[in-house]
Amino acid sequence: IAGGGEHLHRGAASEYICLPKDPNLITNSKTQNPHGEASYLYGAEYEDNVFGPKRMQNDVPCAICYTIINLLF
Repeated sequence: IAGGGEHLHRGAASEYICLPKDPNLITNSKTQNPHGEASYLYGAEYEDNVFGPKRMQNDVPCAICYTIINLLF
């Protein structure tokens, strides 16, 4: 799944990155980082039907992962 930082937040990835489908979620970032510094990641979703009506509000696949999966199968 493609994802990245929210456009109004600073400190996140500037480009899209590949995210796992089942991430390990940290419920309290201060337990992992005592300074409380954190950056949020959001999964990308299709917000219009340019790629067809079935894509609307669905996750955008990561191009790298999508290509590797197709090459393996």
